[in-house]
Amino acid sequence: PPVVVQEKKKFYVLDGNRRVVSLKAMLKPGITPDNFIARVRKMMKNFAPINKIEVRVATNREDAQKYLAAKHTKNTRRPWPALRRAYFYYAQKEKGQTVEKLIERYKGVDIPKYIRMYEMHHIALSLEGIPDEVRKKVANKRSFQISTLERFYSDPYVRDWLNIEFDPTTGEVKVPKTKAFDKVYSRVITDIVEEIATSRKQLETETSRKTYVDGIIREVLDGERLKKT
Repeated sequence: PPVVVQEKKKFYVLDGNRRVVSLKAMLKPGITPDNFIARVRKMMKNFAPINKIEVRVATNREDAQKYLAAKHTKNTRRPWPALRRAYFYYAQKEKGQTVEKLIERYKGVDIPKYIRMYEMHHIALSLEGIPDEVRKKVANKRSFQISTLERFYSDPYVRDWLNIEFDPTTGEVKVPKTKAFDKVYSRVITDIVEEIATSRKQLETETSRKTYVDGIIREVLDGERLKKT
């Protein structure tokens, strides 16, 4: 069932919004974009729309966040993908929660890991050197191989060469704001999307990661080390 919270006599959907919107569209096809109205009406021709559903009502948004974290990251048959979890935790940071508070709230969860993951993924989406079709695939939180990227940026040799810094307490990231970094990271992201660089090939071992990043540096920057900013 969708999870909702009641505020000022209205119910707001916190989890399951797509399900609710789909049900509303079945009930009133006219609310969908013009190019979908006919399709929805045709699909519903021999079916009666559902106009009542069961929901779980949270006492407040904070309790709802705790429930959703348990549901989608721990005790569930279909947990959220790692990148979806990262966005879940980081969204709370963006709303004013400190990383320290998140660590205290979600005991047993490696919050700094998810902060790093979100920020390295967010940096990937902002790169100038990747084509639009690659960017779209990176944006897909379900299919993008975030574990492959994590294996890459977790390597000390890679971080040293690319001047990537992680806060040991919060996981927050610092990277050089240079064209050189953009070129190298763009190449890595593109290789991951195109499955040229995978966890079982170029990025499997410490030695293979070193060989891979050295090759990228030579090819993209003629072997020049990235400078810190």
